[in-house]
Order: sequence, then structure tokens, then C-alpha cells
Amino acid sequence: MEEPRSIWDTLANLLILCLIGAVFLLPRDFMSQIQSYLGQERTAVADGMDEVPADTLDGPPVDPATVKVDVRYTTANSLNMRAAPSRNGAVVASLARGTRVSVTDTEGSWLLVRSDTGETGWINNSFASTDAPG
Repeated sequence: MEEPRSIWDTLANLLILCLIGAVFLLPRDFMSQIQSYLGQERTAVADGMDEVPADTLDGPPVDPATVKVDVRYTTANSLNMRAAPSRNGAVVASLARGTRVSVTDTEGSWLLVRSDTGETGWINNSFASTDAPG
């Protein structure tokens, strides 16, 4: 016959499960605070991009004026910005004709863009032009 577990074994197992669950459920900024406390400081490369460890950044600072940005302007009267690169993606914003956006990624005919007002989402490339409205 198996010996019953002590209360301490049960509590230890419960604590381990709680810690494992907390790692996956904690907000990202809280995890960053923990990493900073542990000496694993991370630095953002650019807004909307992944982070890299601060100690891997080398070389001189980059002059923002020399960085090439893929800029487009919307061509539809009211263009839906979506949460996913699909016509079925939830609409997160509506952009007026001529809205300036910066392209940060592409997927097929879809562009992941950020507007000058900070909205981020997907638009179809057929409604974006490199020519500024005139």
C-alpha cells in the first residue's frame, strides 16, 4: 500500500505548478522587470520590433535622419486597418485618403503599417501608394 503524501509534498508541488503557470501568464513588462533585476537588461531596437540583449548592441549610434523608412499613402477614401493580414481580420482603425503610414512588415499583398498617430495594423498593398497626395 502506498504511503500518503505529506502536506509539505503537496504544497511544494502546488507551488511549482503556480510558478510555471505564472511565467506564461505574466505581462511582458513584468517579465522585463524581472530580467532587469536578474541582470539580463534588454533594449528595444525600434518601436514595434523585437528586443535584443543590450550587451549585443555594438557600433556607433545610428543617425535617425539617415535611416530609410518605407513610407506609403493610403489611396482609398476610407481604408480599414486590420488586426490580421486578411479581409476577415478585425478592423482596428479606419484611415482617410492620403494618410501617411510607415511599412514595418509584409505578408503577401498585405502591409503591416504604423500611422503617424500611432495606430498599427494591416492594410492591403493595392490601397497604398509611394506617391504623396497632390
